[in-house]
Amino acid sequence: MTTATIASSVEEQAAATPGIGRNVSEAARGSGEIAANIGAVAAGAKAASAGAARSEAASRDLTSLADELKGLVGRFDLGDGARASRRPLATLGDPGPRGPGRALPRSGSPARA
Repeated sequence: MTTATIASSVEEQAAATPGIGRNVSEAARGSGEIAANIGAVAAGAKAASAGAARSEAASRDLTSLADELKGLVGRFDLGDGARASRRPLATLGDPGPRGPGRALPRSGSPARA
């Protein structure tokens, strides 16, 4: 090799080195942004999971309330003599409008005091 060829190669390497350094810096910066975004996605997934757990608990509570309401509504006399249960409402622990231990009437006749 001649001295001119060696000098030319050294010049090309010197010119390429800053570009390589910039590319490495940009890649490192991009990797940091990716890591931050992955952290944000993980936090979002954790929050979504907690929200789903709260929704599931609320759904169970709502189902329980609906079952309780269905039982209470089934006690009303619908006028055709059909009734889901003959147990007095006062046994549910709610004293109701007539006071503790005084059940609502089972038929159309008023309760006697």
